[in-house]
Amino acid sequence: PVSEPLEIDLKKFNPSIKTKVVYNPIGEEMFISSSSDLKLKLSKFTNGNYCFGAWTVWRKIKRLDLLLDAFEEMKLGSNQSYKLVIGGTTNDSKLLLRMDNDPDILFLGSLSREDIRSLSDFIDCCVICSDHETFGLPISEAMAQGTPVIATKSGGVEGQINSSVGKVVERNKLNSLAEAMKEVTTINYSNENIKKFAKDKFGSDSIKNIWLNTISSL
Repeated sequence: PVSEPLEIDLKKFNPSIKTKVVYNPIGEEMFISSSSDLKLKLSKFTNGNYCFGAWTVWRKIKRLDLLLDAFEEMKLGSNQSYKLVIGGTTNDSKLLLRMDNDPDILFLGSLSREDIRSLSDFIDCCVICSDHETFGLPISEAMAQGTPVIATKSGGVEGQINSSVGKVVERNKLNSLAEAMKEVTTINYSNENIKKFAKDKFGSDSIKNIWLNTISSL
């Protein structure tokens, strides 16, 4: 299993099964800063304001609607300006129109691996608010660039995050997500510590060693 919650679910079907959690690895290139042209576009859009980001294939369980609602709520009554950059694809015309009509939201559409690395590096916080995940790849990609994360308890991300790298909130809770987004803007996270956390937990060398030790023990 690629996450601790998935391991627990597997053992419900067969309590005696022998398991070892092995996270999905992050390629070494994801830990290197990017010089993609996308950064210039993002810099012009954000104009120095705090920027949230998210990227995935936006199926319904990924809850783009919830992210947009939370972003809108956190801006209410605030004296500061915030920006939100969305990458990936969606077929929901209402959400596309909603993003297009909000000057604080930039929808990028489909992204290359290089663009994902640039986006991960540029944003101030990555937000993933899925109803269900077996493993949150964008979370690991963001942390590989030293970026803090917010995620929902969706069945696969809880073991990926601790308080030194971000926040985990209950899923499908608008107020909790909006509050976490407000709080994270006031916390001075260590980018280097987040990078080290990600490298130790998801880096390809670390994952190779786990596989080697697991196979050698059989």
